[in-house]
Amino acid sequence: MWLMTTEGFISVVNKGKNAELPFCLRSRDIKSIENVIDALCIKRKIWKDAATDYEFRIFVSEDELKQYMNHIADNLDYDNFKDAVQKVSPKHAKVYHTLWFNLLDLGVTVKNFYSRQNKRYVNDVNRLTT
Repeated sequence: MWLMTTEGFISVVNKGKNAELPFCLRSRDIKSIENVIDALCIKRKIWKDAATDYEFRIFVSEDELKQYMNHIADNLDYDNFKDAVQKVSPKHAKVYHTLWFNLLDLGVTVKNFYSRQNKRYVNDVNRLTT
């Protein structure tokens, strides 16, 4: 599962139902992982491996994962996600916006609307994604 928040980008996978800390939270930047650790108020080793697609990783319990998901919900205080991310991390905002634009492919009608009707929007996307 991918979590894109104002605090960073995290990939969550279950590495083993019988493990004490089965959930692996992974990111491509260390700040995203540090933000999870801070949100959970835990001390956890950050695993680093530049030879993988997600260089930074921590392992958490099911309860800790639920606590982090609650943290995300409890701190959702904006009415426009892209603007909120831009205020915190322009680098993340650019990446998220590119992904948002690519996800328009899931709804052809929406993408056609933006492409034909909103030249300013298309110019913004081109500026952010190039």
